Amino acid sequence: MNPDGKFSMIKRHKFLLITVPSLIVLVLVALLARAMFYRGGDDAQKGQLNEVEQILNAESEPYSDGDELYRSDGKEKQGKYRIEVNKTNNVIVVYQRGDDGDLSEAFKTMCCSVGRDVPAGSYKTGERYCWKYVNSDVWAQYATRLDGAIMFQSVPFREKKKDTLIVKYYNQLSSSCSASAIRLCVADAKWIVENAPEGTKVEVIENDKIGPLGKPNLARLSEDETWDPSDPDEANPWKGYGIKLEGVSDRTVERGIAVDYLDGVRVVNQAGLEVDMQIDVESTVEIFKCGEYKVTYSVSDGSGETVQQSATFKVVDTMKPVFSGIPARLTLPGGKEISRAELLEGVYVIDNNQFLPTDHVILDIPEQLADGDVITFRVADAYGNETVMQVACTVDTTPPQVYLRDGVSGVIDTDQTVDEAFALSRIEAVDMGQHLSRDHIGVDIIQNEWGYTFHYIVSDNSGLTTEFSNTVTYPMYAIVLPEEKTVDDLNNLSLLKGVQLADTLGNTYTVDQIKVSSKIQAGNQYEVTYSYDYTSPLGTKTATAVRVVTLKESKPEPSTSPAPEEDEDENKESEE
Repeated sequence: MNPDGKFSMIKRHKFLLITVPSLIVLVLVALLARAMFYRGGDDAQKGQLNEVEQILNAESEPYSDGDELYRSDGKEKQGKYRIEVNKTNNVIVVYQRGDDGDLSEAFKTMCCSVGRDVPAGSYKTGERYCWKYVNSDVWAQYATRLDGAIMFQSVPFREKKKDTLIVKYYNQLSSSCSASAIRLCVADAKWIVENAPEGTKVEVIENDKIGPLGKPNLARLSEDETWDPSDPDEANPWKGYGIKLEGVSDRTVERGIAVDYLDGVRVVNQAGLEVDMQIDVESTVEIFKCGEYKVTYSVSDGSGETVQQSATFKVVDTMKPVFSGIPARLTLPGGKEISRAELLEGVYVIDNNQFLPTDHVILDIPEQLADGDVITFRVADAYGNETVMQVACTVDTTPPQVYLRDGVSGVIDTDQTVDEAFALSRIEAVDMGQHLSRDHIGVDIIQNEWGYTFHYIVSDNSGLTTEFSNTVTYPMYAIVLPEEKTVDDLNNLSLLKGVQLADTLGNTYTVDQIKVSSKIQAGNQYEVTYSYDYTSPLGTKTATAVRVVTLKESKPEPSTSPAPEEDEDENKESEE
């Protein structure tokens, strides 16, 4: 052997011994990283997934010698059905060929769990299995391949045994899952295997529509269950037991009162535990008509079997009609007849949530109504229930009373708006101890020289009236003169001293705006005239006053110059 060749082979072997394991390690690390990246599952929020969840979420599809292909008997008809999978609502609708030749007639609906990794689009069915190894230690009973690892398949089983159901995933049906599969209960997965040969069209869509047949409700299983309830196998412990209805019984219900058909009705399993499933109710009850009616309850279990029970509902009327709108006491006008229409005005009769026409009401009215007499209202429904109501009467012979409200003044401010609302705010109208509303009061507003007169006409329910008038004025002013008759001077300051202005409310003011004029009367006496102009929305007025005053006399001031000296000679001569 060529040494060089031997050396080369050794190098190749050494290279392979180093390189191949390294590559294997790298591939395993990459696969582990990828698996970790895509790891999610139904309990992703809880952290590390359990072993079953990791298996179900793996991308690759394993193979097992235990896989069992479905052996067709060749009786399936190609193109008989079209399957539509709604990924948003986890519901499947099977369409069959209708009269128009299209695969558009809804035939069957199924509840499912669509994997989040299943893309929307068009597919065709492929291989079919009675048992399929879908991941390590996990099996699907009945499976139909669509594309690659995407399949219709039953919910997972821990072993290739029908009594090893993983309950968690059964209870997950009707909500999304994280596997690359479309999971169904066993009965529905079996139906697809047996009725959807290779090439059957499948459409995966995403929208909010449930579908023309609605969405089935499946029972929720307890954790200790081991069989899929829908499995038709004779060994299935659910077979012959399944679900049942409790609480369905004959009832008597009141006419016109809404019926809660599901009150006390529930679905239970063979263990007596309540199951959350939709109960359909078919009723012939006419709630406003007495009689006996049939009510049928039905519920479908996971296998598609339906449980039905019927009951008789008897509608009866035991309630008396009820009057509404009749006062506790009637006030009637004295000396005036009251008609049926007047007595029934505003009166209603309600019988079992229905209005009865007032034609059904019978009235007993005394011929001559007096104070304290009683009028009887009587009504009966079609089923003999009668109501009688007696109302005492008060005969009204007293007209209403009208009076001014407390604190109302006859003098109004000059900026007061005078209108109907202001006029009505000044009075109270009372009849038979009750305040009368605005509808009973009419008012006329009459303008005077310096104010207004309000003329009220008040009527009560008996037609008796009272008239009432009230006058208001704007403030008027008068000049009040002092008693002092003597003044120091004839200027305004002196003449206005002690002079005041008084209004009609008794308030007094010292006003500089009073005009003053004076004229001499005789000697030192003068006639002084005072005037003051004031206004309101109705015009201008002048207040005047006159008085006679005496002007004080002025006295000469004493001289302060020295007296003249006398001539001594003249004095002497005078003395002689």
